[in-house]
Formats: sequence, C-alpha cells, structure tokens
Amino acid sequence: MILERTELQYQDQSLASGSVAQERFDKMIKEWQRERDRVRRSSVQAVELVTVPCVETALLAGDSRRLAEGALADATTHALIVVSQLDDHQVARVIEVAADLRSRGVGVDVLWSCADDEALRKRLVNALGATRAKSLTGKVLFNRTPTDALADFVLTATDKGPVAVVGTGLLSVPAQDEMLSPAVLVRDVRGLSNLALLASGWWQESPDDSAELAASRWRHLSEKWVEEAALNGAVPGAGEAEASWNVPTSEVPLPQPVNEDPGTATLLVGAEGPAARNRLTGSGAAAVASRRLGKPWDSISLVGTAEEWVVGLDAPSVSALALLLRGRVAAELWTQVGAESDPTRAASGSRVPIPDGDVKRRG
Repeated sequence: MILERTELQYQDQSLASGSVAQERFDKMIKEWQRERDRVRRSSVQAVELVTVPCVETALLAGDSRRLAEGALADATTHALIVVSQLDDHQVARVIEVAADLRSRGVGVDVLWSCADDEALRKRLVNALGATRAKSLTGKVLFNRTPTDALADFVLTATDKGPVAVVGTGLLSVPAQDEMLSPAVLVRDVRGLSNLALLASGWWQESPDDSAELAASRWRHLSEKWVEEAALNGAVPGAGEAEASWNVPTSEVPLPQPVNEDPGTATLLVGAEGPAARNRLTGSGAAAVASRRLGKPWDSISLVGTAEEWVVGLDAPSVSALALLLRGRVAAELWTQVGAESDPTRAASGSRVPIPDGDVKRRG
C-alpha cells in the first residue's frame, strides 16, 4: 500500500531527483509490481475446486476429535471453529475448547448453524454468551443468528502456518469414539487460504453487527498466507499455487490410481458435493452409500467406492462444504464400510459400526 501510494505521488510530482534516484525507484516499482501480480488473486468462487494433500487421516470419531484437539493445541493467535447442526451437547464442547484457547491468549471465532428451532437457538446463544463473562486473555466471537454454512472444521493460525482439520466427529464425546466419522488434517497453505476466504464470506453474510470483524480477520489471514506462500517457497503448498489457484472448472476431477495417491482431499463447495455424489452413484463401478442418521450430533452422509469417497452433509445449499477423499484413506474407508455391503470383500478385522444407518450396494 505504501509503494502504491508512493508510485502515484511519484508519477504526479516527480518525487525522485536525479537519474540515479529515478533508476532505483523505477526498479523498485517494477519489482513490487511483479510480486503484487504474483500474489494478488481474485475472490474464491463457489465452483472452484482445491485438492490438498492429507497430512493425517482419521476414520473413527475418537481419532477425528484428537486430530482437532491437536490442531487447536498448536494455535498461537487465532482459531476458527465451524459447526453445522450445533446442539446442546456440542455447544458444551465448544465452550470447553474456547475456554482453553482463550486462557492461552488465542482469539476464537465460532460460526455455527442449527436445526430450525427457535428455543434451541436461544439456548445456544445464551450458552455461548455466558463464556464472555469469563475474564480470559483471548477474545471470543460467535454469530447469534444461525449461519447458512453447512460445514464442520477447525482452522488455526500457528507459528508454523495454518492448520485445519476438516470432517466429522470433531466435537464428539468418548462414548462416540468408535463411530465412523472421517476427518483429515491439512497444512496446505493454498487450500487453507481458500478455506479461510470461504469462511470470511460466510461471516460476511451474517446479519450480526460483530460478524464483519470476523469476516475481515479471516480474509486478512487468507491474504497473508497466500502472500507468504508466494514469497517463501519453503511454505507447504506454495509450489503449485501459481498454476492452480484460479483454474475455472465445475467438474469434479477424475480419480487417480490409489497406489499413486497417498491421500488427498478435494474441498467441494455448494453444488459440487451433490454432483460428486451423483457421479459416484451413477457410475458403473460398485459404490457404497451410507447415510449417517446418528442425530443430533451427526447427520453426515458418505458415498464412495474403493477409490474415492464423498463425505459431508447431503444438502443442496450453496454454503455446504463436503470432502472428496482419494488415495489410501478412500481404500481404508472401503475396507471398513464397503465390506458391510459385500461379505465377500470383508476384511478379517473388526468393522466399524454404522449407527441407525443403511448401507446399499450400487452399480
């Protein structure tokens, strides 16, 4: 911003004096313009697909919760908790997690949605509001009006860059440890910058007066991470940022052979989630559809094959976020869940229970 302002004054008033000074200034401006063009990107569109490598994966709720707890424990400045279908049980976990973060001086933003129940909304707002009474270093901000966002993830700013855990079971309790609830831990700067920018947009759509503060915060962090990634090749994800940031596409990419793909997650926004589900269930390959009905804490659906799975709320909302999992994590899901639909594929070990659900073989 300083250079941009100075450039305008330089052009209008010829601030540089002498050929040497002018040459140095011109060189500085050209270098700045190159870097600016390199890191400046347009806003993330709803149809944009971002595929990121999974650092760690979890299939069971207990392991997913521990992944989220680890990411939150590493937070040093800010943490974002996004919860779909928040209820009385999950809000207690949110309050507990937020108190721990705030005691360490970490600011916490909580973005939530819930069932269409005014009595429930009031209880959740009162419960979250009570946390502000505690005199802790870190601040907490939450939406009072339920958001349209249908997503579940935690995103944190750490000393080593952004970290996120996206998936299900992130706020589960020990009694649910053995339930099938896939989640992935991601450190890819490019993908997490997109995730932060997406969350910023969700905050901006909120009618609450304080929502703009959270929207600005995560928009700023998104831009900061992108610029740091572009200027520092050592930052994970920076290598492919140039080639893949704004690739316009509305098609879900085709799967790669499992052996060549150790595990990736593609963030599917809005209509991309249902499109991916339809592609899987309509393909000739054998697919498994498993609808999770373990409400109120979880209403996630899973659709997949031995090569790829779609995990997320089965909703047509433009603010819904789903995961397309590929590689080893998809193969493990197929072993755990696919075997339920075909006894001939059953593994020798114990299988993960699917509560109140159904498993159907398609193809």
